[in-house]
Amino acid sequence: METTARPLSGGRSPSLVAYRSLADDLANGKWATGSRLPSERALAAELGVSRTILRHALRELAEAGLLEPAPQRGWFVTRQRLSEGPNTLAGFTENARERGLNPGARIICQQARPASFEEAEAMGLSPAAEIVEIERVRTLDGLPT
Repeated sequence: METTARPLSGGRSPSLVAYRSLADDLANGKWATGSRLPSERALAAELGVSRTILRHALRELAEAGLLEPAPQRGWFVTRQRLSEGPNTLAGFTENARERGLNPGARIICQQARPASFEEAEAMGLSPAAEIVEIERVRTLDGLPT
């Protein structure tokens, strides 16, 4: 099996280069959710870094919630949470579908009740107007997010 090492670019720490390269690969779907990454030896060779530097990058990715270590088994891709930037108008469902995920929701509680003063004011309702409160859990591929 032939691998091509990615060159380190000028001035940036090898750990940062490895982190960004792996983060890009994860974002681009190189490895599926739940899948095991290649061995540390193979990844280090592919990235052109030492295993020590690779491990540092992997730990940082785990802290960011992108990977999960499994002792004696390797590193696994975690289920990605949806995040929306402040300038996006896309909703939860649209974002999930764009990423190939199945969005859903489970209703925990649904009840009609009088609005609090703050709620009525925020919604432009008369004080004590009746509102419907819904508590739900959003899901991706059937799992809570």
